[in-house]
Amino acid sequence: MRHPSVVTDAAPAVPRPVERQPSTTGARVPASRSHATVPPEQTARGLRFRSVRALHGARTAWALGALAYAVAQLNRTSLAVAAPLAQQRFHLGATGLGVLTALQLLCYACAQLPAGLVADRYGPRAALTGALLCMGAGQAVLAFVPGFTPAMVSRVLVGAGDGFVYLATLRLCASWFPQNRFAAVNNLTGAIGAIGQLCAALPLAQALHLLGWQVSFGAVSTASALLALVVALLLRDRPRSAPVPAPAPVGAAVLGAALRSRGVHLAVAAHLALMGPFVVFNALWGYTFLTQCHGLAPTTAQLLLTAGVGVTASVSWITGRAAARAPEIRVPLVIGVTGAHLAGWLLLWTGGPVSTVALFLLPLLVGGSGGVALLSFSFAKEDCPPQSAATYCGVVNVIGFATALLSALAVGVLRDHLPGSPQTALGWAVLPIPALALAGLLALLRLRRPALRRPRG
Repeated sequence: MRHPSVVTDAAPAVPRPVERQPSTTGARVPASRSHATVPPEQTARGLRFRSVRALHGARTAWALGALAYAVAQLNRTSLAVAAPLAQQRFHLGATGLGVLTALQLLCYACAQLPAGLVADRYGPRAALTGALLCMGAGQAVLAFVPGFTPAMVSRVLVGAGDGFVYLATLRLCASWFPQNRFAAVNNLTGAIGAIGQLCAALPLAQALHLLGWQVSFGAVSTASALLALVVALLLRDRPRSAPVPAPAPVGAAVLGAALRSRGVHLAVAAHLALMGPFVVFNALWGYTFLTQCHGLAPTTAQLLLTAGVGVTASVSWITGRAAARAPEIRVPLVIGVTGAHLAGWLLLWTGGPVSTVALFLLPLLVGGSGGVALLSFSFAKEDCPPQSAATYCGVVNVIGFATALLSALAVGVLRDHLPGSPQTALGWAVLPIPALALAGLLALLRLRRPALRRPRG
């Protein structure tokens, strides 16, 4: 005889009103005006895993999404690892290589809003399959078609495909896991993505040295295509017992609602404070700042940046679990980590032995900032209709990433126009990085009180 508390995926649905979800952002979460068919294991806080089968289904769905995100990170950072070889293969200077990098990042940013709409409208499986195939095609072009123009086409395909992966994975987590586990699962996904960065920094670099350009990038292309096939065959968008959601709204209405959402405002502030500096430092200016401005050996600088990625993975996992147990710590945690990050920059500019210590700690602080920044998506998730979760998170991502790109551009402009030697100019040109963190911190402090207000009832 089956225990009455165990409910399988095939359990019959029971009609009952849809309740409002509690929010720690202080925002009002919309509820349906009519009754809906909700399975017994689905409550106001999300899905409860009352059967081993349901738990295994959620873990399988998350594992496929996290693996896709790790492969996307490998694709994203592969050109940076191969930069010296790319300059030789395509006869590029620093400007040409910068054009390829900027083009990829621009396509990533432009893909965010369409990615959220597609993931909400057609499901994470379709979005992930298309994204992986797109990245695989881009890497195949880079591997086997010589010339600068094909390289640009490759970066467009990789950047556009990469832009779809994370939001589709977020949508997958929102469909399979309870709201009180969303932050933990999302941050664990970020930790797995950091492993993808490490795979680009270490194994891919060795493969390029031992096997050559075509074999290495051909292998990355093949891995992306094979994973696309696995996702298409095995991934389910939602549990079988979950009701089929209403079609997600598209167009200006849902984007306008997202821009008015207090949860989105809070998430954007956290992104400005933490993710913006993380992107600018790790992806663009960190290596140059450490080697050219402060004279660190290239090996030492690379080791520090790699250690920062390891810190990102560790902090993502730890803070996600902590936020799942105590959601109210998220805003104070973001504020505290931002303050530590700003203190690192301040100590760096004081000079003397303290600045030397701060120089070695700064990449680790930036890495920790990237790990904590992933909590911001849980703010947006709590303040949106369930069928529009990816769209709301896409709005957060595109605003945060666009701001980071503008800050990176500002660093380059200041470096070219400030007086003094290039090393001295770069030391002051990085001011937009802590300035971005400070702007996010001030916005967080302004939004903090309503964000920490607990819902009544």
